[in-house]
Amino acid sequence: MKSFYRDTVATSWKLAFAQRWLWPLAFFTSFLGIATTFRIFLDLAPKNQSLVTTITDMVSSDFLTSNFIGWAESFYRIPWASINISDAPLLALILLLLVVIIALVIMVISSEAGLIAGISGVLNNKRISAFNSLQLGLNKFWQLFVVHFFYSLLYTVFLGIIILPIVLLFEQMTTPLRLVVALALYFIIVPTLVVLDILVRYTVMYIALRRATLQGAFNQAYALFKANWLISLETAVMVMALLIMLAFIVGLIVQTLLVLFVFFASLMPVGTLLYEVAGFIGLACIVFILALSVIVFTTFYMAIWTNIFERLESEVHYSKIHRAVRFAPWLHKKIV
Repeated sequence: MKSFYRDTVATSWKLAFAQRWLWPLAFFTSFLGIATTFRIFLDLAPKNQSLVTTITDMVSSDFLTSNFIGWAESFYRIPWASINISDAPLLALILLLLVVIIALVIMVISSEAGLIAGISGVLNNKRISAFNSLQLGLNKFWQLFVVHFFYSLLYTVFLGIIILPIVLLFEQMTTPLRLVVALALYFIIVPTLVVLDILVRYTVMYIALRRATLQGAFNQAYALFKANWLISLETAVMVMALLIMLAFIVGLIVQTLLVLFVFFASLMPVGTLLYEVAGFIGLACIVFILALSVIVFTTFYMAIWTNIFERLESEVHYSKIHRAVRFAPWLHKKIV
């Protein structure tokens, strides 16, 4: 089992580039965010702003929560009692936008299950099309919506009511107390949220691939994580490291292109057609590279977790830490 992670990463990387029919599904799935397992670290990063601003930024960064809260506030602010016939076009436009947003939410959540089903089909050498994958996702929409919305709401409430107020009290604490609170936050709360995110990921897999009910999927996800908790956490850390590495590479490419296009644009007279064309081409190239990077990594990311899920379900695997402590039976027994 020495090549467990290497084989998983290599297979997932090849799949992400070779199976381009999965890219449209990956595009919509990317709206849910990639590497959300470690989102807590970004939200706990020091910010020189108020608690209200911090929580607002945190909510607005979440696709489901921001849309739900945003539209709820919008409808609350509409003066329904004073609406007349002259306001009909504006109201129709608002309702049309609402329909578009609802359709986008359905497409995003359904695409996640469709992407998982498509990846699973490729890994198991089954014939499956993008349409069939999306249709499967549409059939699982409500179950997946409940899972994601409940997790997003729980995360927002938990972080906004408990964690962030404690973080903002750091300045009023003495140094020893600040250290204790920081350790409690990062070594108790953070792992708890990471574990919860992995449970959500496994729950989605059981719903999408095993036709499990909502409660059955959570119970099975908990049992799978309990039996493979260490290898699941190792996978999460590995994916986060890959994300950082790929983001660094893409950042270098974009920065290089930006410098080149700025250099070529500086050689042309400002305001001329060539100057505007160079600027448009440069911006289009950067947007294309960023969009393609997100799509490819989303496919790669979901392929890793789908691959891990199916391999853990089919047979027993041991993590790197398991193998590292195999010469210490007492410690190996405790972490198995």
